[in-house]
Amino acid sequence: MTWRMGSRASSEGGSTPQGEVNSRRPPGAGLRRHGELTLRQRVSIATLSLMLSTIPGFAQWPALSPGDLPRVTIERTATYNGKALYGYIDGGAELYYEYGFRSAVVQEVLQDSLRIHLEVFEMDSPAGAAGIFSVTSQGCSGKSLWDFECANRFQAQSARGRYFIRAANVSGTPAEDTLTRAAARLVASKAGDTLYSPPLSLP
Repeated sequence: MTWRMGSRASSEGGSTPQGEVNSRRPPGAGLRRHGELTLRQRVSIATLSLMLSTIPGFAQWPALSPGDLPRVTIERTATYNGKALYGYIDGGAELYYEYGFRSAVVQEVLQDSLRIHLEVFEMDSPAGAAGIFSVTSQGCSGKSLWDFECANRFQAQSARGRYFIRAANVSGTPAEDTLTRAAARLVASKAGDTLYSPPLSLP
């Protein structure tokens, strides 16, 4: 399964303009530290946030916002609706559609030199969110059937209401683990405390 930021999604980002370096500038003046955003990127992200805030219901969407966590910046945000999920998940989108996928927000999150990947999937029901959690949570420690949350040093995920939330990192260092869990926990709190309760079947 391949995860990618597809061209069919709406996304914001920027690149450092390339041009001739002014010889009068002090050495290193044109360089930026790893994880530091350019002015163009910051303006683009702020513009995207303003545009999304005007969409009905998006202001309540459980995703990270600047200032939610110390020293955290949102480098990239992409939205996927309907069939656009095929452009993001190559070979695995059908599973999400089977559980009632409606839309998703995907974010690249930076904290100093740390980077994590955050995904929030909106399903059509709490049962759908719990279902996709149950089939994608292999390898998570502390998995609970009733709490619908689990984590290891590479990822943390949960199901809250109709939302399935997953945060992940690449290296699994203690610092990345801490940030991953904090981001997933914060977004889950925004989604609310509603847990899926399977219907009881009485004899």
